[in-house]
Amino acid sequence: MKTLIVCSVLLLVCAANLQAQFSDEFNEDALESGWSWLRESPSNWRLGGGALTIWTETGALNGRTFNNVRNMLLQPLSDQQNFKMDTELRFEPYWTLRNAGLVYYIDDDNYIRVSRGIHDGHNDIWMEWEIDGVTYFDYADAPVGTLEDPLLDFRLRLTREGGNQFSASYQIDLGSAGWTSWNSFATETIAFPSTEPRIGLQAANGDGMVATTSPEQANFNYFRYNVGTAVRPLREAAVAFSVVAAHPSPSSAGSVLTMIVTTDRAAALQWRMTDILGREVIAPQSMGYREQGTHNIAVPTSALPPGVYLWQIAAGNARATKRILLTR
Repeated sequence: MKTLIVCSVLLLVCAANLQAQFSDEFNEDALESGWSWLRESPSNWRLGGGALTIWTETGALNGRTFNNVRNMLLQPLSDQQNFKMDTELRFEPYWTLRNAGLVYYIDDDNYIRVSRGIHDGHNDIWMEWEIDGVTYFDYADAPVGTLEDPLLDFRLRLTREGGNQFSASYQIDLGSAGWTSWNSFATETIAFPSTEPRIGLQAANGDGMVATTSPEQANFNYFRYNVGTAVRPLREAAVAFSVVAAHPSPSSAGSVLTMIVTTDRAAALQWRMTDILGREVIAPQSMGYREQGTHNIAVPTSALPPGVYLWQIAAGNARATKRILLTR
C-alpha cells in the first residue's frame, strides 16, 4: 500500500522591484530544496539544534595537487549578475589549514571562498580565489582573538557587483558588546570561465603533511542569498511523494532492505530509522537532491537485532513513516 504525502501550497507574492531570495535557516529536519552535496561524506554532517554541522575532513582546493574537499553543500546560481550571499558560522579552527565558510564554485580550479581559518601563519578571515588552478589570498587582519582565547561566532558575506567585481566582508560577535558592523576587506575583479557557478558552504582540514586529520565542527546557523533581478509573483509547487513498503517483508535481521520512493518533482531526500519507542537506531542519511521520479533506497540492517522499527523518509518538507519487521 502506498502512502501519499502532499505539502500545502505556499504562495509567495513578491513586488516586482524586490530581489529573488533564498534562505535556509537549518531549523527543519531536512535541507531546503535546491541543495546538492559535492563529494558527500554522510556521516560527517547533520542537521540539529537549529544549525547545519559539517565536521572538517582531510581536503583542500587551493592549487592542483588535492582538489578533494568533502561535503561541499551547493546550489545553482543561474543569474550571472549582482548577488549577495551570507552565512553565520561558529567555528574554532585551532589547527593550520582548517577553514570554513562560503564558496562560489565553478570547479576545483576556479572558485572563491570567504573563510574563517588558519593559513600561512594567518589566524584570520580571508577571501581566497583561484583561476585555472592559480590561488590568491586577501586577508582581513580580523580581530578573531587568540588560539588560547578565540572568538567563535562570525558572519561572512560575498557580493558581486558590476559584472566581475567581487567583495568580501565579515561581522564578529564580541560577546557582551554584540556584533561588529560589516567590515569590507577585499574587492577584486575576477574573470571566471562562463560555466554556470554554484554557491554554498564548505569546511575542511586542508591536506598535506602539516594538515590535521582530526575533525572540528563548523556550525552554520543559516545561509541566505539574493539575486539582483526583479521577479514576478511566484508559487511553490506542492510536494508529493509515495513510498512502497520495504521488501522483502518481513525481513531477516542483517539483510539489506529496499525502499521505493517516487517523487512528483525534484526534492532533497533524507531518511532515518528508530525503534518502536522512537529511539534513533540509524542516524539521518542524506540522499542529496534527487530529480523527479522513482528512487530505490538501500537500507542496511546489519547492526540491528530482530524487532519492529520505523523507517522515516523526508522529501522536501513532506514526511512519511513505514513500519519494518526484522525476524531472526
